[in-house]
Amino acid sequence: MRKGIIVGFLIIFVYGIGFADSVDMSQMDAIFEEFDSFSSSEQAKYYEIMEGAMDSDASLEGLAKNLSFLLSEEQIAKIEAKGYSLSQVQSNIRKLKTWSREDRMDLVDAFRSEDQDALSDLNRANAKGSLEAPTAVAEEPTIEFTAAQINAYKHGLRHLTIQTLAEIPQFEDLNEHWSKGEVTALASLGIVNGKRKGAFYPDDYISRIEILAMVTRIAVYDDTKIPQIVIQCSESVWYFKPLRRAWGLGIIEFESEERLMAFATREEVIGYLMGAYQAFEFEKIEPADLQEFKDANQIKPEYREAFEQAVTLGFVKGWEGELKPADPITRAEAAVMSNRFYKKILWMQGIGGPNEASQ
Repeated sequence: MRKGIIVGFLIIFVYGIGFADSVDMSQMDAIFEEFDSFSSSEQAKYYEIMEGAMDSDASLEGLAKNLSFLLSEEQIAKIEAKGYSLSQVQSNIRKLKTWSREDRMDLVDAFRSEDQDALSDLNRANAKGSLEAPTAVAEEPTIEFTAAQINAYKHGLRHLTIQTLAEIPQFEDLNEHWSKGEVTALASLGIVNGKRKGAFYPDDYISRIEILAMVTRIAVYDDTKIPQIVIQCSESVWYFKPLRRAWGLGIIEFESEERLMAFATREEVIGYLMGAYQAFEFEKIEPADLQEFKDANQIKPEYREAFEQAVTLGFVKGWEGELKPADPITRAEAAVMSNRFYKKILWMQGIGGPNEASQ
């Protein structure tokens, strides 16, 4: 419903006061007729959102910036069919920043009371900031998002590269370690931390909650968009957020604190990674044949499919022809797998760049 309301709001901008000093009455009648079909609660919500958007320059800018994510492809096509591009609608929204806040609120009131004369007067009084026809609006550069990126964004999942920290952690115990490049890359993104300042302890085994924290920091972009599961865990503990994220994404179900703090096995880590991967709803992939690995028959049935997919995607390459599913996994090994996961979900969305974790 919220998206439908926002679309109605944009229709007003484009069709209602889209031409400098005049209002097309037939178009306005059609818009108000559509609003009449809303319930009273829906109409109230519409005007609440409209008032929020008009409240400040920052809220108008936020609406303009997030336009491509708020509209479906069908809704965008509807606007474009009228001769407007998204960048032109964004430009029109930004023009309202030249209006005083009082005039913007009066605009909302005019729509609420269906007062077309007031609409015309307001548009005319703000002639320099009035909304112009498409041909008079300069095109602004736009960023094209893939369907996979848009889907990830709507679900609160990673759709952009993570920004590098201003101060990159340095770990003295990684200087000669085989995992230095990938661990440092993830540390620079705030995805992994040391066990103490200046030390990562790459060869220590990793706990289940530590790997869940690593994976969910990569996967989740906006906590408010994933299911807010109520968990029996104090918000003051460091792992509260990753634990709720993991449950919200369906990566795990109830786990005791004792089990979460215990060492994770390789197959459990693969299960977590593939659980997060499934949340992105990418297209089905062809599972790998695991027969090339000597110990493939040792994988527990519940992790078999996760292993098959992880090998296909390149998260898992094996160790000298073995998968060692029941073995505990080190912090360095878990970081390398998580780095591969991060790069893969970006690649699946057509994203890459200087902030991507290193090879």
